[in-house]
Amino acid sequence: MHNPRFAPPLQVLAAALVNLGQRDKAAAVVLQLLKLEPQLSLARLRSRLMFMDERVWARFSEDLRLAGIPDL
Repeated sequence: MHNPRFAPPLQVLAAALVNLGQRDKAAAVVLQLLKLEPQLSLARLRSRLMFMDERVWARFSEDLRLAGIPDL
């Protein structure tokens, strides 16, 4: 089922694109994310993903930061 308002796959896509060296494409995905959720930040996302192992979060959040998601 396709739901364009379901943000988690877009978060993973943005991080993956950064890892592939496609930061422009990652930034475009982040723009989509911020349209869906204008208040999105790494701090808010971390509060939702407390279950995520700290090492995994560190890598994921750095990739999202490089893609353009703000810290706060």
